[in-house]
Amino acid sequence: MKNISLVYGLILSILVVFAFTLGFNVTEVGAIDTNATDAISVAVWINEKCIVDISPALLNWTTPIDPGSESVEGYKSIQIENMGSVNLTHVWFNNSYPSSKPFGTGLSTAYDSGNFMVISNNTDGQTYFFPNRVDYNETTPVIYLKGPGGNVPPIVPYGRFRNSSREYFWAVTLTGSNYTDGTFYISNTAHTQTTTGADLQNDASNVVLNTVTDGPEAGDWGYGAINVAGSMAICVAMYHDASKAMFYQYNMDAPGAESCSNAKYFINATTEPAIVPGASGYARIAPYIPYGVVYNETNPEILGTITVLVNTI
Repeated sequence: MKNISLVYGLILSILVVFAFTLGFNVTEVGAIDTNATDAISVAVWINEKCIVDISPALLNWTTPIDPGSESVEGYKSIQIENMGSVNLTHVWFNNSYPSSKPFGTGLSTAYDSGNFMVISNNTDGQTYFFPNRVDYNETTPVIYLKGPGGNVPPIVPYGRFRNSSREYFWAVTLTGSNYTDGTFYISNTAHTQTTTGADLQNDASNVVLNTVTDGPEAGDWGYGAINVAGSMAICVAMYHDASKAMFYQYNMDAPGAESCSNAKYFINATTEPAIVPGASGYARIAPYIPYGVVYNETNPEILGTITVLVNTI
């Protein structure tokens, strides 16, 4: 038994010495001493590439909105990110719109939510503008509306510029063979749920339209600069048969935009900083729902698109 105890004691002593030695002789990991250095130059060439990314991919106002009102959710922000290698010098927008008049159809699918959207700069107190709001002429009489010549209802083509709770009546008179160079009238007082706003003879401003002479719209559209109610400086484009009018500011591809004094780029590097590579621009977007939009219990969602366009000129 004594010999066994001595063996156990010897083993324990060896283990203690080994543990003690291990604990105090851990090799430190690190770079060895540097005796000399040299460097090599590296270079890459970056391609000239325009890449833009718009976020988010979907904007959804899920709280139901009353006709003739704006969303209680307010605006939503969009980010225009320059992911390429060149400056984005100009930014503008367009929106989808219905191919025919949706009002009076009773079909929610006839509407296009892109045609409801307004856009502003990303600072408080800015005015919201439609990229290109399209409204079709009236196909049924508005019996209380006085036309430019005093007729009630008008005997010339007329319609409404629908702007949320405010509707401004418009009319166009014929000059020549179509309406592209006619005289465009728009009421100064809005039609609302409580106000008729209905006088295109005594309570309206007017502008003589200019026919678009180049591009894909040549001969099909006339355009002019208008100031709705004295506070909304925008452009109007009238289709040659007066079946539809387009109201725009931030769509520089709209008919006559390059010549209309009220059309503008959302971002224009000639007057403000461009979006440099790796940087972003921002905008606010909100829905302005006009009167007369159909509620569909089965499918209450109305879809549409806003497109952001950029160039590097």
